[in-house]
Amino acid sequence: MTVTNRAKVPLPDQTPEQGKHIQIVANMAVGLEEPRYRDRGDAFVVISTMDSENYRVAWKTDMLPSFLLLTERWQILTVDEATGQTKYETFEVFDGLLAYFVKFFVGTKLVAGFNAAAESLKKRAEESA
Repeated sequence: MTVTNRAKVPLPDQTPEQGKHIQIVANMAVGLEEPRYRDRGDAFVVISTMDSENYRVAWKTDMLPSFLLLTERWQILTVDEATGQTKYETFEVFDGLLAYFVKFFVGTKLVAGFNAAAESLKKRAEESA
């Protein structure tokens, strides 16, 4: 993940902030190795919400006209008051003419990737606790 300007030039300050762009390269196959070409997912997004106080962040795609494809990904952390444990939630909403094609061709890989990312985050958090 690289924080960039709209022209995809990396910024000296890599602090994510609302309105900044992010170039994301994801491994659509479950694993930590470098993604093979067919397993590589690239996204260029703009941070639409950065709510540090409530531990929420969201970004929207900025690659295609929104009538073709618009996605918004949310990541949220909350604390269960009863147990004191942290709950991590992530979801992505797809809209536009190409949304059904994305779901058909890579939907299963997206879900597996989201689950793998959540498990990896959980493992890292528990190891550093």
